Amino acid sequence: GADVHNTTRAAAAAAATAAAAAAAATASTATSTSDDEARVRALGWVCLDPMQRPEAVRQANALMRELLCDGKLARCEQIVETVLPRDSLELVARAADAAGTQRWWHERIAHEH
Repeated sequence: GADVHNTTRAAAAAAATAAAAAAAATASTATSTSDDEARVRALGWVCLDPMQRPEAVRQANALMRELLCDGKLARCEQIVETVLPRDSLELVARAADAAGTQRWWHERIAHEH
């Protein structure tokens, strides 16, 4: 029960941190295809826990911005079509409803995506 949920959340948080670090480290240069694939796979870990879905969409937006700047549209399509679960924006909207005064943050994530 709770232990599995906490373990999943911890793994998702670690993957988000790794994806953010990878994005920051390579923000100014084009990455190799294997680096892109690793970053896309790391994003998939953040998607495992529905509670982390707003963070997953935020990370996906940041990664896709970078990939688009490098002309890597196919990787962006991969993220949208196969990595992010279809209910991601719905979960972000629910999180926005529950967020109260922080609603703007979730709305911005959904709007950008």
